[in-house]
Amino acid sequence: ALAVEYYRKAADQGLASARNALGHCLRLGTGVAKDEWEATAQFKMAAEQGHGEAQLNLGYAYYRGSGVRKDDVEAVRWYRKSANQGNVVAQNNLACCLRDGEGCPKDIAEAVELFEKSAAAGDPNAQCSLGSLYENGDGVRHDLQRAVSLYQSSARQGHATARENLRRLGKSW
Repeated sequence: ALAVEYYRKAADQGLASARNALGHCLRLGTGVAKDEWEATAQFKMAAEQGHGEAQLNLGYAYYRGSGVRKDDVEAVRWYRKSANQGNVVAQNNLACCLRDGEGCPKDIAEAVELFEKSAAAGDPNAQCSLGSLYENGDGVRHDLQRAVSLYQSSARQGHATARENLRRLGKSW
């Protein structure tokens, strides 16, 4: 509760990182009553100040319809801003939208590029998604060895789908 009080004071003074932290507390109900609408408002103020993690959080709020009306186009816009700052989770989320054509035209080539960046940085979701693309030859040359390697990297981080894919292929992690 004391942390929330300090985050709120700093947020009131315009500190983007405090707004983002306060948004997390409000979204989860940590030290304060849960309030997704106020959480998203805090994320939005921080995101508009250029805070990369807040941009990711705001994109996710729009994607899920958490504290705002669900809007995949806005989700993609905020994921892209965060991804352009190097946020690997945002790169993965944007790549998923591009792969599936959610909130934007389908663009498998850009999706692969973003999955590659995020996977290289160690994101297990991106590693699993990219592995699936390589396994199926979707937007990339079919390469089962590369797919297995990506699944293994993801599985070692506890990714359940990657582990299932490896079991299906008769491989270990």
